[in-house]
Amino acid sequence: MERVRKAAVFAVLMLLLVLVPSVTASAGFRRVAVREDGRTKLYYRYYTSKTEYIRGRDIRGGRYAYLRWAFKNLRSNGRVYTYCFDENGYMLTGWHKLTTKASDGEWHWYYFDANGRMYKNRTKNGHYLQANGQMLENGYDGETYYGEDGSRVDGYDPDAEQGLEETDGGTKYMQADGTYAEKKWVCMKDESGKYGWYYFYGNGNMAKDTWVGSRYVDENGRLQ
Repeated sequence: MERVRKAAVFAVLMLLLVLVPSVTASAGFRRVAVREDGRTKLYYRYYTSKTEYIRGRDIRGGRYAYLRWAFKNLRSNGRVYTYCFDENGYMLTGWHKLTTKASDGEWHWYYFDANGRMYKNRTKNGHYLQANGQMLENGYDGETYYGEDGSRVDGYDPDAEQGLEETDGGTKYMQADGTYAEKKWVCMKDESGKYGWYYFYGNGNMAKDTWVGSRYVDENGRLQ
């Protein structure tokens, strides 16, 4: 009887050893090939089981727009990082303007590296990403000031009337340091409150209804 019991226990243990690796192997990041616009693009999803993966909801706007993205803290190489997945479960990389429940309808820029890890408490291309991952706009990090477009402003002048100015020569943009933007792209709000990118030439004038390199800006100067 004892021999039969030991044999039964051994059989159960062996079954567990067979099952556990298969469950573990089904969880984690997997690369997904998707056909878009006649091209095959590669994305990553994070699977919690063999068939289920983390994803947001198919919501494009409105009060609950934040549900479109799922922010998750996941462990990788012994450390915990924050990742974000869209309604298709695709892991985000690069710059993205997103809204969260905590931001109460406000939209902010975030940066995710090539491995999908959110930048926090560090800079990227002169822009500072805060502890919550949001790009700092119109505020200080220590003694460093970051302007409306999130760019570092050396010599910040709090009395400067930052914004667009219509001059005889054209439309210019007064920066937070009291100088005009020149030879650069600036991200700012339009009259409807939406953000867009605008280019200013070396003389400070905004580019309108023209091509800036391979990029087209409309009659209002907004990048299309």
